[in-house]
Amino acid sequence: MSGVTLSGKGEPQVVTGQMISNGFFEILGITPVLGRTFTADEDRLGANPTVMISEGLWKRKFASDPSVLGKTIILDGQGRTVIGIVPASFRLKMWNFEHADAYEPIGEYSQPEFRNRNASWGTDALARRIWRE
Repeated sequence: MSGVTLSGKGEPQVVTGQMISNGFFEILGITPVLGRTFTADEDRLGANPTVMISEGLWKRKFASDPSVLGKTIILDGQGRTVIGIVPASFRLKMWNFEHADAYEPIGEYSQPEFRNRNASWGTDALARRIWRE
């Protein structure tokens, strides 16, 4: 988890951020309060920058205004389109992961060290086993 600076509306503030892959919330059975989760096309280098925000941030910073969907917010100087609101009931704590205020697609992350599979970045993984008979 890291701190990201949210700016553009009111005073800039540092909020918590996480990078996740598309399908993350679906694996956990989490449905957005409003909007949707990331698509595979958004979870890649060169994609239009998107973000999902927590219900808490939505309430605190945007007064629960549903029109925030489709709007651009500025995180660490980059404009990102809000596509969904993560429910306040979502809680997950793993080694390098904890619930956050802003969720960005991990596939957009362009740091060469991250893309090097021999590097140790401390990325956690979740999987769902599908039974077939």
